[in-house]
Amino acid sequence: MLVTAVNTLAILAGEIPTQCNPLSIQMCEWLKHFCYNNTVSISLTLIEQISVNIGDVIGVITEEEHTAEKFAIVNEGTVHNILLSLCDNLKSILEDVDAAIARLKSEYIGLTYPGAENVEKKLENFKTKERATCCQVCFVVTIMTNLSNLGVQPGNESEVIFKNIMLVFSTLTLLTRHFVMRSSKVNLAFQAARFERLVKLAGKQLAPAVTLKSKVLRETRLIPKVIYEIEQFSKSVILLSNRTKVDLAKYIGQGTFLRRGENNPPNTQSTQATHVSGEEMEVDDGGQENRNVDDEGLGSPPLTKRSRK
Repeated sequence: MLVTAVNTLAILAGEIPTQCNPLSIQMCEWLKHFCYNNTVSISLTLIEQISVNIGDVIGVITEEEHTAEKFAIVNEGTVHNILLSLCDNLKSILEDVDAAIARLKSEYIGLTYPGAENVEKKLENFKTKERATCCQVCFVVTIMTNLSNLGVQPGNESEVIFKNIMLVFSTLTLLTRHFVMRSSKVNLAFQAARFERLVKLAGKQLAPAVTLKSKVLRETRLIPKVIYEIEQFSKSVILLSNRTKVDLAKYIGQGTFLRRGENNPPNTQSTQATHVSGEEMEVDDGGQENRNVDDEGLGSPPLTKRSRK
């Protein structure tokens, strides 16, 4: 294990850009952190740049100019292993975010408990955590937009990407329901956390990229489940819009996907995006969701959108 780590570090050290720029400095800091602590903590900015480089090598569905740094280590011989490793890393990040959302829910219940002390100070700290969580998910959504645009063929890589897309929208649904619990017409808690920007990224950039990919990979078995997760997110956003009277639904649209009825996931209701009223899913003051809808299965703008020649 030690020999492998040293060899890997030697390879990476040789690939650090010679120009002094923020990305090369960040990569050096990451290598130093690994050497001192023997743990990996990679910046999401770096992962975003790598996701763009993967598209340069593999090819993409929709093409657009970009300004991402070039990494020589991302090449024909390494790109497929890097893609799978990146997806594994994103899966771990999303699992951590899900745990963080659960902690936020518990912490909020504690803040609203009668007799709680230093509530104002704790609430400010709580809001900071919400903003940090939304910011982290913004980066993940941007990275997944880049990966959804990759021109991969049906197989292991496309399945891994679709599984991560499912996880992203499941996490987005959890986070949306958190803000349904927190928000009202007189308390727009989601705005302080910059959640609206996240909804816009997911609805206007990630969802269309997934739609296009689903058309290219029409026979991929996970597509119906991906559609289902996206539409659960859409329903939650519509509910938050209804609850706060802020039009967030404009970012997600209606009927994002053309469904093929025979491929609906088992044990689910229709995945067609529909209007969700307050009666369909309500959140009580204790933060518990009372749902009559089926909910099983439960950054920066993308740097690139390029077409495969």
